[in-house]
Amino acid sequence: MLFNAKKLYWFAQFTGWSSYVAVAIVFNVILDQEIETPEIAALASIFVIGILVSHLYRQAILQYEWLSLNIGAVIPRIIFGTLVMSVIFELVYVLIIFLLTQNSDILKADSVIQDFVSWVLLLFTWSTLYFLYHFFKNYKKEEIKNLQLEASHNEFQINRLRSQLNPHFIFNAMNSIRSLVEEDPKKAKKAITQLSNVLRNSLLMDQKKLIPIQDEIAIVKDYLEIEKARYEDRLQVNWEIDNSKEQRMIPPLMLQTLVENSIKHGIAKLSKGGLINIKLDCVPKGCEIHIQNSGSLHQSKSSGTGYGLKSTRERLQLLYDDKASLNIYEEDEFVNAKIFIPKDSKYIKK
Repeated sequence: MLFNAKKLYWFAQFTGWSSYVAVAIVFNVILDQEIETPEIAALASIFVIGILVSHLYRQAILQYEWLSLNIGAVIPRIIFGTLVMSVIFELVYVLIIFLLTQNSDILKADSVIQDFVSWVLLLFTWSTLYFLYHFFKNYKKEEIKNLQLEASHNEFQINRLRSQLNPHFIFNAMNSIRSLVEEDPKKAKKAITQLSNVLRNSLLMDQKKLIPIQDEIAIVKDYLEIEKARYEDRLQVNWEIDNSKEQRMIPPLMLQTLVENSIKHGIAKLSKGGLINIKLDCVPKGCEIHIQNSGSLHQSKSSGTGYGLKSTRERLQLLYDDKASLNIYEEDEFVNAKIFIPKDSKYIKK
């Protein structure tokens, strides 16, 4: 019989608390204790209160997102939650038993303490089982996602290198450098170094999920210098980077993919060239990368967008689920690409 998550939860709830009541009955039989109306009322109350209080506990866990916290943060919360719920359990239990039996013994300190300790142990066991279940469930889910990410990342690298090393790029880059050899040998030497850096870094990033933003910016700057040698005055670049915020981490080659897309489908299609604005804005919740280039979406679509944007969206989805985003839109004769990458490390799969 297959259960969805909701049915499995309620099945576990009823089975668990029913088992506790059954065990209590067995112990009473073993100890030759008679099970009379007060005992039946007590066991029935424990069953109902146990389900209600543990369900309330679960709602609190979900509302405050305890399942997303690391074990060091979860443990004190489990202890606190168990104590609070045990107090609620005892108050409701004492009230119900007193109303049903009119037995004032239930109000005695030793009886209250004994019952309270029992509820603490019960709810602590419930908490442990609940968190262990979700730990193994999430572990399996993360393992599958990591495999998907690895497969996607490998495919991305193959396509990325194929694009980076295509004959047109190499031919144009080398032509730009060759024209500088006699005119400006120092500039030609610098361009060769920059081309080498771009190709080398593309290979070195094969095994990395995240890199510092400043490393990505360095690669993009080398790449743009080569393209400037090719397009000359047709390519203008404006940077808006706050150096104090460059310690953030982003997926490798994501910024460069968008910049290449801006040149290939924007600047290259304009006879007079155009402008590329690159802006990085980091806030406590994450980083927004904004790439803006002269041109239109119609112009970009007519030349084809290739795998770049599709691959970028897939990588963001695999790394951050729905917490990251990529939006493309046209505004004031500029094509805009905006990526939001969350800061919180819980979204990145280790």
